[in-house]
Amino acid sequence: MRNFLIVTTRLVVFSAIISLFCSTLEAQSAREMRDIFAQAEAYFLYEEYELANPLYLLLDDDTNFNIKYKIGVCYLNVPGEKEKAIPYLEEAIKHSTLDAKTNRLQETNAPLDAYFFLAKAYMVNNYLDKGLATL
Repeated sequence: MRNFLIVTTRLVVFSAIISLFCSTLEAQSAREMRDIFAQAEAYFLYEEYELANPLYLLLDDDTNFNIKYKIGVCYLNVPGEKEKAIPYLEEAIKHSTLDAKTNRLQETNAPLDAYFFLAKAYMVNNYLDKGLATL
């Protein structure tokens, strides 16, 4: 009986420590994501697209179309990378809205500007018909 209590107590303490550690990691990860986004936004604002893009790529996931929009715009403005903009902007327009707040990490929708940048990406990559159809 005594061994059972010791083992049970150890398991409870171990579980509590693990749960505290995991919640700390999760909070730190969210903080790191905010910091990465803030730095990427600063580069983006000053048109330092080559520096902003790797940071946005760290934040990219299947549900954030605002980040996909930003990645597409960055690729469009980096020499030699313009064709890579197309798939990101094509995804972004699927979830674009008039009221998207692009300067917020929590925003998952792309702005309607994504259509313009997709048309521009098509045109600079010689897909003129697609570019005109997008506008």
